[in-house]
Amino acid sequence: MEPLKWTDKLAIGHSIIDDHHQKLLELINGVLSQKPGAPVIIGTLIELIDYTRYHFLEEEKIMLNVGYPEINAHRKSHEKLTAEVIKIYNNYIENALSISNEQLFKFLSRWLIDHIFNKDHLIKPYL
Repeated sequence: MEPLKWTDKLAIGHSIIDDHHQKLLELINGVLSQKPGAPVIIGTLIELIDYTRYHFLEEEKIMLNVGYPEINAHRKSHEKLTAEVIKIYNNYIENALSISNEQLFKFLSRWLIDHIFNKDHLIKPYL
């Protein structure tokens, strides 16, 4: 399985948000290089949760500053996404040996890419 690659299609045109998305992408790619069930994956998931929370707060500040009219709906999507990644973490802790790195990578990749394309790209015209 190939790691995610940053492309211009993912960029929304704001350096802070794009930098954060690249960092999230790197964290998700880190799952592929680890042994299944490795404590490093647990650490990566914790870092992903922490960085996701940080990123969402920063992104919401930017949306507020540019007057993005759908900020409340976007904030709710952030809450849902945060809950999903925490659920993934808890599921991994309970079932580490039954979840392959590839399954974890696929879910996290889809989680990030879908949000960027379906939610974050809507901010572009306001930046």
